[in-house]
Amino acid sequence: MVPSVWFWAPQFHFPWSGDVAQRIEPNVVLDAITSSAGNRDVEKRVLTEVASYGQQLGLITELLLDLAAQMPPTSPAGVKAQERLAEIAQRVEALKP
Repeated sequence: MVPSVWFWAPQFHFPWSGDVAQRIEPNVVLDAITSSAGNRDVEKRVLTEVASYGQQLGLITELLLDLAAQMPPTSPAGVKAQERLAEIAQRVEALKP
């Protein structure tokens, strides 16, 4: 056995051809939680164990639209905001399978 076999098998690394170490996880939202958001671990647990942002926003939207239907806004800006929120909610529902 020749101790310097590695000498006869050189490795060439051209630009952009070296080893790549990249963490690939579908946790884009979880990684976006900053430390200024409060307790990052609690925020991650809420999103993974309780309800996602979409679920939370969906419930808030449903409740707000229900309350606005019972007690309509009186200002033109409030009426416009209610209409826009209802339109957005309909568009979101249309995207769901």
